[in-house]
Amino acid sequence: MVLVVVFGAAPLVAVLLSGPAARTVLSTSVPFLVGGALVSDGFLGLIHLTPDSEIVSVTAPGPPGSGSPAP
Repeated sequence: MVLVVVFGAAPLVAVLLSGPAARTVLSTSVPFLVGGALVSDGFLGLIHLTPDSEIVSVTAPGPPGSGSPAP
């Protein structure tokens, strides 16, 4: 559920910061990078992703012949 909230809030924050970011050297991708760093294990620890996580196996299947199911 936290993952859905983060992916919902990130575009909203990016839209709110797009005006000020356009007047600086910063890209609008910076809020996504900062948001990912904040919610990951490195800072707040809200999202825990490991190579064995279900979301990882669904979105990034292994190479052909590795035994990982393709989507």
